Amino acid sequence: MIVENSVENVETVAESSRNRKPMLISQNSTLDDKGRINIPAKFRDALDGGFVLMKHSDRRVKCLLIFVEDEFERFYAKLKAKPNVHFSQAMRFLQVNRIEPKQGRFVVPPILREYAGLEDELVLIGMGDTAEVWSKSEYEKNDVEEMGDNLDEILGDI
Repeated sequence: MIVENSVENVETVAESSRNRKPMLISQNSTLDDKGRINIPAKFRDALDGGFVLMKHSDRRVKCLLIFVEDEFERFYAKLKAKPNVHFSQAMRFLQVNRIEPKQGRFVVPPILREYAGLEDELVLIGMGDTAEVWSKSEYEKNDVEEMGDNLDEILGDI
């Protein structure tokens, strides 16, 4: 459920984040003929209770974002509070979908499959409380184009 920010909600969100294992894995996956993705075992702890699936907020990036619910609540609150943002337009573009996985898998809505070009082979990239879902071909193309020679610059002094 999406709720407005409050002190009580922030404390609940912080507590639920501490009890959940982060999604920190990159792995190949597949999309079956019914548009379903099997949730990797290392993602299940974070996603079993439900999650949000949407288009990436950067229009140049053709992948989908998975948010654990409490992380989406933070994103939603920030988006709604931004001045000069047409909230309804942003939500229409993002195509936000709440997903409740069944039997360790979930169906990707057709409009999102089409947007991200998802076919048989996929790449799932876990980034803690979020993950990306890529078509394998788009990921390989983007990985080379975006990171390529700039990896040292991107990572800086880490």
